Amino acid sequence: MPKFACMPKNLFLFAFLLFFTSYFGLAQDTLPTVLQPDVKELLEAKVEVNQEEVISTGSSKETLLREAAGIMSVINAETIRNLAVRDLRELLQTVAGFDFGTEPSEGTISGIMRGNGAASGGILLMIDDIMMNEVAYNTYLFANRISLDHIERIEIIRGAGSVRYGGSAALGVINVITKKYEQGIGTTASVQSGVSEGALSRSNFYFSTAQRYNNKVEISLAASRGYNRQSNSIDKLTIGGIDRTISYRDSAMNTSTNISLGLKYNALKINIMYDEFENKTYYGDGNPYFKGVFATIENTFQLGKKLTFTPSYALRVQEPWNYNNIAIGAYYNIYAVRHTANAIFRYAPHPHFNMIAGLSFFGDDLQGKSSLLVFSNGTGRANLNDIALLSELVYNSKYGNLIVGARLDKYSSATSPVFIPRFAYTKIFGNFHAKALYSFAFRNPSPAEAGYATKALEPQKSQSAEVEVGYKWKDRLTLTANLFNIIISDIIVFTFDNQQSDYKNQGSTGTNGVELELKYQHKKLFFRGNYAYYATNYSQAGLANLFFGVPLAEQTKEIIVPTNDQQFLGFPNHKVTAQIGYRWTNNFSTQGTAIVHGTRTTASQYEFLELPTTTVLNLNLSYRNFFIKGLTVEAGVYNLLDQRSIVAAYSTGDETYYVLDPKREFIMKLRYGL
Repeated sequence: MPKFACMPKNLFLFAFLLFFTSYFGLAQDTLPTVLQPDVKELLEAKVEVNQEEVISTGSSKETLLREAAGIMSVINAETIRNLAVRDLRELLQTVAGFDFGTEPSEGTISGIMRGNGAASGGILLMIDDIMMNEVAYNTYLFANRISLDHIERIEIIRGAGSVRYGGSAALGVINVITKKYEQGIGTTASVQSGVSEGALSRSNFYFSTAQRYNNKVEISLAASRGYNRQSNSIDKLTIGGIDRTISYRDSAMNTSTNISLGLKYNALKINIMYDEFENKTYYGDGNPYFKGVFATIENTFQLGKKLTFTPSYALRVQEPWNYNNIAIGAYYNIYAVRHTANAIFRYAPHPHFNMIAGLSFFGDDLQGKSSLLVFSNGTGRANLNDIALLSELVYNSKYGNLIVGARLDKYSSATSPVFIPRFAYTKIFGNFHAKALYSFAFRNPSPAEAGYATKALEPQKSQSAEVEVGYKWKDRLTLTANLFNIIISDIIVFTFDNQQSDYKNQGSTGTNGVELELKYQHKKLFFRGNYAYYATNYSQAGLANLFFGVPLAEQTKEIIVPTNDQQFLGFPNHKVTAQIGYRWTNNFSTQGTAIVHGTRTTASQYEFLELPTTTVLNLNLSYRNFFIKGLTVEAGVYNLLDQRSIVAAYSTGDETYYVLDPKREFIMKLRYGL
């Protein structure tokens, strides 16, 4: 098992072949066609200030975002500058349907999509097409890990992404697209510091540079280092009738390091990244850390006027969910390696008809660092693989756009393959648009889950129905509303019976709800607000009657609030956010953000604690060209109302506790760009 030593020879051979053919001009721009429903294309959305939002395929033809076959949120760099948010987690909280919960026993934070927990394989997070979910359990922990200064735009698909991305994107996809040479950047450096509750709460450093050589080769380099103290409070609560005190001082913090290198030559793209994250928790279970080296290489070849071929290869070498505590680490510390290869064909035989077809494969290798770590096969090593065929057809006409796609996927731990279809219809009517989507999706068992399970694990399956309507006025105002209904079956759960831990498929869950968003941007003023509501599909009331619900016998009762079958533990039924930015002069601007969570219930061990409505209000001041051209100074007050803000736990257990967010925090930031 490699220990970050070197990449395999196959990677270098593959890179050489792609570069060689690119050098001699075989790789050209992709076809001038609209591959509208493909998730890959959805994640190439570009947003221009005060212009129509579009999806680009890298050619002269573009698809309007309002017409795309997906429910999406797009946040570009200009929007980020108009928000008062501290990090990626808080930025994503301003998105309708997106939230966060606490991972039981670890004090780590994972994503929630439309009221459904998505810690393992529910949400795929990518940075420049690098899949960042760790290999062993298919998770990504949200913390102070990615500098907002590094982001050019983010696209969020608030729905199934399995047809394109397989078993890691059952509930959503987030693609963070970083700033490159084409955005006109040269060199940027920033420092950020924060103080809360009388102690240093965060300290971040960021540096990036992007250059072009010989007018052909583009190189980008970025590095960041971050420190974040989650809380400096002492929290008092009652558990089982006993008063308890939990100290978060010196026991709720994290550090991160990220270094990335990008190379682009014609259609050839190479990305290499090192990522490190350590989380110190109040539970103190050895403090989990994550280290990883990532590499991707991709090229596009023009095979005639109507056909392109895009092969790609990705490597992930990681130490996921490892512990510094030697006694604990002996049972959990592992190395994990994943090799992924994709081959995608795009064909446009007619201006109104497009299609893609492709093959995807990955192989995983997990190996324990100690002889005490033993998988269910009786050894300290687990090997799994996955192979899939995918295809999608698009027909565009004046009557609308019809999309049909499917994926056939076979994971080695499953007894049979899964077939995942999706259907969509979209149409623009002047200033109005409408979408109707029906999708199936799946989550593969993670390699660790499959490795520890005593019996074969099947993929977790889901189906969703979505309807969206919207209105756009003069490239200034957009208003959208959507309904959704999601059913998840064959849930992969962790069990602990008779001192034996295991993973099994059991039970069903799901949510239904509505999301509303209003955005206005004109001249000096920016405003965006949204409202999200969800309810469980356990109750036969509400939207569950319009679509489909979870049968009583299949309901997973332990994750709902005991006194409210329409709410899951940790997740509020209602969330409202509002952001406003105003540019007073060419250099001076102010930003404000409000995030309101409705009432909810969290778990602390086996006790249930009701949490009141909380409002986090942030205010920020920004001044560009502060005495020096290129120097920006920012100062802000975050959680201005000094609310007791909680990241709630979404299950019960001996080791379950919630996490406190910082109280009122004062932050200053300096950014200098050439």
